[in-house]
Amino acid sequence: MPRQISVHFLPEFTHRLESFDKVSTTRYHRLGHVGDFFNWNGHFYTIEIIRKHHLWFVAKHHFDQEGFISEQAFIDWWSHHYQEKGYHPHHQVFYHRFFKET
Repeated sequence: MPRQISVHFLPEFTHRLESFDKVSTTRYHRLGHVGDFFNWNGHFYTIEIIRKHHLWFVAKHHFDQEGFISEQAFIDWWSHHYQEKGYHPHHQVFYHRFFKET
């Protein structure tokens, strides 16, 4: 049964989420299950896909869904945001695709 989960985004992603430029998030941990939903900035989003991938795969194939203009922009952001772990192409991550409820 779908449940509400807590998902946090940095303020820099607010515009990208609201303009549908960001329709996915990649994390080191699984956020929930397909069908679960979250509230961000007064809007509800539902998770439609969860896949475990290598980080290089997300950078190469999903950078645009993450709200970035290029693979390199995604890698640069990841390297800066996760300074302790860094960008390591073969790290296993969870890719979550979601859609905004209307």
